[in-house]
Amino acid sequence: MRKHIFRVLPACILLAAAALMALAGCGGNLVSIGSSPVPDKPPGLTIVCGESSVDALQGTYSWQTKLKDGTVDNIIADSMHPLDCEDLLTVLETDEAAAALQFAEPPDRILHAQCWSDRHLGDHDAEKEDVEINGYEITLKPGGYIYHVEAEWNVHDGRGGTACYSFYIKTSEPPLPDA
Repeated sequence: MRKHIFRVLPACILLAAAALMALAGCGGNLVSIGSSPVPDKPPGLTIVCGESSVDALQGTYSWQTKLKDGTVDNIIADSMHPLDCEDLLTVLETDEAAAALQFAEPPDRILHAQCWSDRHLGDHDAEKEDVEINGYEITLKPGGYIYHVEAEWNVHDGRGGTACYSFYIKTSEPPLPDA
């Protein structure tokens, strides 16, 4: 019996330590640099189509923040594939042909924008389509699409990195031509 306890005890200690570190990592989303707090994760993104808007779902990101003591805190967070997020995405219905990307803090550049037809929800093997980007505006495709945008903030003011965002937009489909 005693041998069994000594085999299980180290595993329990490691599991408890991992749980404490995970809880400590979830304690908040601000760190202090000097006297002002800065986000320890990328800025949010709101999608605007005419008078309607929706907050994008933040996905995978890599973010770094310089701490008061001069060390750098690096966070790498993974997320579900955008096509697995149907229950997490609010559908934005619009007749607009374009959507504005309004970041809480504008990125230095948008790396790419892609989409999948909503017919492919749950299908990771579906081919993604490139989306036209013009500044902070993307061209929408007719029908229902899950959009994926990746942006980059250069490391300045002690923070920066890359982040991915997903959102679901349904636009009016053009009428079918008369046969």
